[in-house]
Amino acid sequence: MLPGGSEPLVVLRDVWKVYRMGRVLVPALRGVNLEIPGRVFAAIVGPSGSGKSTMLNLIGGLDKPTRGVVRVAGRDLSRMSSKELALYRRHFVGFVFQQFHLIPRLTALENVEIAMMPRGVPRSARRRKAMELLKLVHIAHRANHRPSELSGGEQQRVAIARALANDPKLLLADEPTGNLDSVTAHKLMHLFRRLVEERGVTVVMVTHNLELIKYCDLVAYMRDGRVVRVEARS
Repeated sequence: MLPGGSEPLVVLRDVWKVYRMGRVLVPALRGVNLEIPGRVFAAIVGPSGSGKSTMLNLIGGLDKPTRGVVRVAGRDLSRMSSKELALYRRHFVGFVFQQFHLIPRLTALENVEIAMMPRGVPRSARRRKAMELLKLVHIAHRANHRPSELSGGEQQRVAIARALANDPKLLLADEPTGNLDSVTAHKLMHLFRRLVEERGVTVVMVTHNLELIKYCDLVAYMRDGRVVRVEARS
């Protein structure tokens, strides 16, 4: 059994994703099969162009497969409508990207708060929870600073707090250390491990940095749009 000791949270079955570039069809994924249990820290690794980010986008409901099944928590995302996918992203998934995508004119606290507004969370509750999340990622002391006043590592922590604002079960991170120095990158990996072990979040990270997989429970190696090997780690 894979780490986590439970039924897989994420299941991909014979997943293909083909893009049309003019008259040319370009396959990004070629029959991917993968299972990721809940409550684990998983990594998807491989060279540029191997299909890592494409697979993450499918798991996050940002795109649909050309063929095959993408199932998360028992729900087949490939059969969902656009409205259903939007609700899935809002209530089940948190996203962390290499580019932090913080709103420049808002403070760190406000950048976290704004993620709760579509759900109609009252202002006082938003502010209280946003501060709790900033404390969780050890950046509460910078709550009233704008992104331009924060380091790259601090901005990434704010982005993670924002991603956790709606209590996601699944956190998807696409090259989250790409703009960070090595010391800050390792601190971020420790934070992801805490989220898995203390909050029960499933973290799926795309990376090309093999040094980071030592923090992971499961590693899927990709090449040319295929998963070529899956490694369970203790």
